[in-house]
Amino acid sequence: GRPFENAVLCTALPVYYKEHAQVCSQIILDAFGKCNDIRRFGACAPELCYLAMGRCELYFEYLLSPWDFAAASLIVTEAGGIISSAQGSTLCLTAPGGVVAANSKESHNRMLEIIRKHTS
Repeated sequence: GRPFENAVLCTALPVYYKEHAQVCSQIILDAFGKCNDIRRFGACAPELCYLAMGRCELYFEYLLSPWDFAAASLIVTEAGGIISSAQGSTLCLTAPGGVVAANSKESHNRMLEIIRKHTS
């Protein structure tokens, strides 16, 4: 897969939690300056599947419900991708939270660094 500098990031603003739009926008803008481009297809599950297929290399959303990401998180890991909460911990499949996924540990770590910079 492509490295972070050439990566395509699938992302979205928090549609149902607009109070988080400012910090989410800062994270997305920061990542956009360091990767190749951004895509928004409108739903987490297919975007995570695109990452698993190699159609994109990065995924980030600030706040999602478990039904948005639970099934697709397995597909990402089975394809060799890395997926975690926005804090870098194991995804919680029973509560809302942020999601970060990448095609490599290095890209995943870079995305987590960007998120930490704006949420610390």
